[in-house]
Amino acid sequence: MTRRTVAWPLALVAAVLYSSFLLSYVVRRGQHADFVSQLELPGAPYAEWYRASDVLAGLALLVIAWLCWPDRHVRTAVRWACVMVAVVGAGSLLDGSTSMDCASGTGATCDLGDHSVPGLLHQLIVGHTLSGLAGFAAAGIGAACCARASHPAHPGWMRVHIVLAAGIGLCGLADLALLLANVDMGLVERLRILLVSAWIASVPWTVRAVRHDAWARSTHDADTRAVRS
Repeated sequence: MTRRTVAWPLALVAAVLYSSFLLSYVVRRGQHADFVSQLELPGAPYAEWYRASDVLAGLALLVIAWLCWPDRHVRTAVRWACVMVAVVGAGSLLDGSTSMDCASGTGATCDLGDHSVPGLLHQLIVGHTLSGLAGFAAAGIGAACCARASHPAHPGWMRVHIVLAAGIGLCGLADLALLLANVDMGLVERLRILLVSAWIASVPWTVRAVRHDAWARSTHDADTRAVRS
């Protein structure tokens, strides 16, 4: 079994772990939390499971980034996509090992009632929130890199990743707008997590398709040079 074969099932496991908030709908505890990170607060039901799933997802993503790292003849965009997978993994590790800074009843280090632009900027740069934002941004950039790598030989994958990149980006903008308007953003945040999970699951398949195309091109070029010589 090659390392790239291992990446496919591992990516599916990582995608499920990354969306572990879905457990809250099964056990009917915490499904209406304003922020998914509130599920991990000390004392919350199943908090240790949510934390562990984030940590395990992060570790799996770091391994996937290594497993999918391409050969030198594969497009640079694939390498950047793998870097973004690693960044998402690092963000998930930090999410699972730290507590939410902005949450009522947690001794929050920011003012949840301040919905001005300066107030929101302060909320967005505190530890746990910053790691989450870095992970989501990396996922959007990673999806864009996968779309670039898939063009023009794999239009199907290209369209998939364009939709994922656009969806993740739009959800991020919607989060900011909802925070400014002091409106519940829970549904949008959960949709964004699901989109990131979909991207995680698709990465090894996309890399395989692009790598196969690059291998075919390099083989053809080698055969052409051999004939000419």
